[in-house]
Amino acid sequence: MREPPRDLETIERWLQAVITEPAGIVAGLASEEAQRNIDVSAEQIEKIVTRSNTLTATQRLAIYGHAYFARNVCAPSFRFCYTRSMRSFSISLLLNI
Repeated sequence: MREPPRDLETIERWLQAVITEPAGIVAGLASEEAQRNIDVSAEQIEKIVTRSNTLTATQRLAIYGHAYFARNVCAPSFRFCYTRSMRSFSISLLLNI
């Protein structure tokens, strides 16, 4: 039986708790804040986030987590910032917001 759809505010709070955890996505999933919003473990994550053809749900969330921290580490005045991504270095274009 499928679960009823979750409201957007709950999903946003859950996603924020998961991707902003400094210890990583798995720790973010287990955090009190994430569990309060959507009670799901790392093993059950695909109930919430789908996998792609090449990435698991956890890897997909990790991309957002890495981007969150890269944006906060880089000074907003810089247009380009070097970030370590997966196994290589890439240049990320940051918007000056």
